[in-house]
This record gives sequence, structure tokens and C-alpha cells, in this order.
Amino acid sequence: MILTPFRVATQGLKYYWRPNFALALAVAAATAVLVGALVVGSSMRYSLQQLTFERLGRIDEAIIADHFFTKSFVDSIRKTRAFQQNYKTAAPVILFPNGIVESASGELTKRSSDVSVLGVDDTFWTLPISGNPNRFLDAFRDDSVLINRALATDLGINEETIANRMARVTIRIAKPMSLPSDSALGKKQGLIVSLVELPVVGIVEDTELGRFSLAASQQVPLNIFVALKTLQETLAKRDESFDENPDQINAVFLAGGDPANPPKEDAMLAILQEISPSASDMGVKVKSVALRMSSSDPTTSVIDYTSISTERLIFSDEQAQEILAVMPEADIQQTYLVNTIRKALTSEANEAKATDTKIPYSMITAIDPGKTFRPVSLQGNAPIELIGDDEIVLNEWAANDLHVEVGDKISLKYFEPESTHGQTVERNVELRLSAIAKLTEPSSPFVYRRGQLTPAEYKSPPTAANDPDFTPEVPGLSDSESIEKWDLPF
Repeated sequence: MILTPFRVATQGLKYYWRPNFALALAVAAATAVLVGALVVGSSMRYSLQQLTFERLGRIDEAIIADHFFTKSFVDSIRKTRAFQQNYKTAAPVILFPNGIVESASGELTKRSSDVSVLGVDDTFWTLPISGNPNRFLDAFRDDSVLINRALATDLGINEETIANRMARVTIRIAKPMSLPSDSALGKKQGLIVSLVELPVVGIVEDTELGRFSLAASQQVPLNIFVALKTLQETLAKRDESFDENPDQINAVFLAGGDPANPPKEDAMLAILQEISPSASDMGVKVKSVALRMSSSDPTTSVIDYTSISTERLIFSDEQAQEILAVMPEADIQQTYLVNTIRKALTSEANEAKATDTKIPYSMITAIDPGKTFRPVSLQGNAPIELIGDDEIVLNEWAANDLHVEVGDKISLKYFEPESTHGQTVERNVELRLSAIAKLTEPSSPFVYRRGQLTPAEYKSPPTAANDPDFTPEVPGLSDSESIEKWDLPF
């Protein structure tokens, strides 16, 4: 028998057919697993891609702020070269992520929580990947709303109840506040803004951005869409931050032209480098402060500086760091409301005698004395030097009112900054009066009438302690004529 390569191979297969068969089965099984994994992976990747398109549509970038800013900020974005080269749409939005929606049917009321309330205009409906953008345009011609399919199911609303005009909802959102409600100075009442009995005119499907959410989650979100103008008008009636300009938003969504080919990562950075948002858009107030003498050259300022404060009443750490990076020489200060200032009592028997010698509801400021604020001491007319951690400086008016002198102990009562379960805790601290800041009596006091402040006039140079702008502007407090007319945000 002549052994050829073919004969050797066939004889080997016959002789070793059992292990070869097992090996073939193993190869087949491994091939099936690999092919199945590739098919499942491709299917999962496609499913996740579709979920992302349903959740975000054509939205490539989202600018979200913790405060409101003017809608004109969107126009400044649209005018940038980077936007025109990389994006097609900029949609202004008001977004409240934790709203409550109620639907009443007879005596039964259904309620859904953790609902995202979106105030949108016609631009928003161009953001879905598919669907007819004109389908919802008529819905916002009056005070009506749209809900997504998940919320409709949760509230028991369907196309039939909508067609019969039986679907109405009430929306409740947290009122924007300068201070959070868990702060001791934060308001504990009147925290809810309600939009009552709004008719539901349509259900937004998932493919029409009904599944919109900025959080990557498999859970189906609950969304309700309100006309941007309607939500702005409601907030303008019930929120002091909208008094000056009701045309405000707190989010902007940017979309490119092709969802399959989104803008590059540095496109948004290029926009941010081109735009110049105003201080108010960033929630910051910049004010030039100057006190002038009436008897001298009106161009000569006795006190002249720039004050930077925040509409939120407290700067975030990031904001403070950015400001100090630009203005490293800036003086930092913190102002807080104290309940009472009085001369410290040496015994309980003296408390009744001191009833009329306390100052209620005053602002106390922690400072690091620098070039801007150098109050002059009543004794010796010399600038007040650094004070200790257990010391305090009062102005001349407060010292006279309390009948105190340098060296006396001053008692301050105040609330702790944070409250627990709405309960405030009052604290007391005693500080040594290290100096009394001199005041210059104005020849004509300031006058506040009809929203306009007329500054005081001086014939003698005013001191730094005369500066009314040293306390930051607080709507409802610093613009009130008297304590009786206070309308505090806390």
C-alpha cells in the first residue's frame, strides 16, 4: 500500500473519529457562542442607541444653571461663529426636575411625583430624531399641556379622555428661592407654585422626545410639557426674581445638524470662549459705589469701590474662586442677620432693665479689614486695626443706642445657618467691644421713594461706616423704607 498524504489523512480520521468528532462539536459550540455574542452585542448596542435618541433626540449639549438668566443669552450663543459652524438649533427651556402632577376624575385624584416639568417653545419640537415637529405647535396657543406616555399611563389619561376634554392636570413645582428652605433663614411657607386645571391636549410618544431625560437610566421618566411663555408668566406673578425681566430661562439645549455625526468635543468650548454673558446671567450683581460730599467737587468721591454680590445671597465655592482669580486683591466679607444685639447681662436680675436697650434684626458683617473698608475709630480718629476672634466693632449709632463703651461685652443672638426638619436653633455669643466706628451725620438723609433711592448728602467727609452699600442688596429688605415694610426672602 502506497501511503500518500491523502490516504494518511483519511486513515487518521477513521481511526481517531471519536476525538475528532468531539473536537468538531467543541468548535461548533464555540463558533455559535461567539456569533451569538456578536449578534446580541450588536442588538444591545442598537437598542441603547435608540434609547439615547429617544431620551435626547438631537440634543448634543445642555447648559443648565441653578438660577434664572435672560433669554437673550440664547441669542448671543446663536450669533457665535462656533455655533453657526457646528450647531443648528438652540432651544430655550425652563426645567424643574421634581414636580408633582395631579389629575382629578370625580372624587378620585391621582398624583404622580418626580415629574420633570419643562417649559418649552416651538424650537423644542424640532429636536426629536423622528416625528412631525408641527404636531404640537397648536397645543401651546393657550394654557394647555402635553404629557408623555408614561405619565399618561400613571394618571389614567388616554386619547379618549383627551378628545372628550376630560383630561385636566394641576402642576406643582418648588418655587425658586434665594435661600434653600432647609436654611434657618429660608422660607418655610409659600414654597410651591401651582398651575391649576390645565387641559391636556396630547400625548408625546417616546420617539417624539416624550422619553426626554438628562439622566442615563433604563427607568422611563415622567414628563409634562408646558408653554414656555405660560410658565414664565406664572413665575413672574409669584417669584421676585422675575419682577425686572419675566423673559427668563434656566436651561439651553443645543443640537447639531446630523445626529449620526455630532459636533466635536471642543465645539462647546469654542462657544463659551466667544460669548460674554452678563453678570446677571451668572447670578452676580456688580455695582459701583461712591459717596460724594455736597459741598465739594461732585466728581471727587470720598468712598469709591466696586461691590460684587450674588442673587443667591451666598456665593458658591466655585464662584468665589473664579472671582478671586480675576481680582486677587478683592476684600471678602460675609453678612448675616442677627436677631438681637444687646449689652451682655451680668445677671438675670438685670434682664428686665435691659429690655429697652437691645437692637432687633440687624446685619452683622465678618470682614478682613483691607484697603476698601477701613472704619475710623471714634477714639483718636485712627483707622481700626485688626480685631480678634472674640471681638466686635459697632458703629457710633448702635453704641449710643445700647449705652456701651469700648471693653464692654456685647451679646448677639442668631439662628444657626441650617435647620433640621424645619426647626430653627437660636444661639448666643458674647464678644468684647474693641472699637466704635465713627459716623458722619449727613446734612440730608437718604430718601427711598417709589423704588428710587436718593443718596444722603454730606458737608463733612463721611467715614466708611456711613456706607449704606456695605450691606449687600437683599430684595425686600435693602429696598424698603422701614423695617415695617420688610418683605424678606427668608
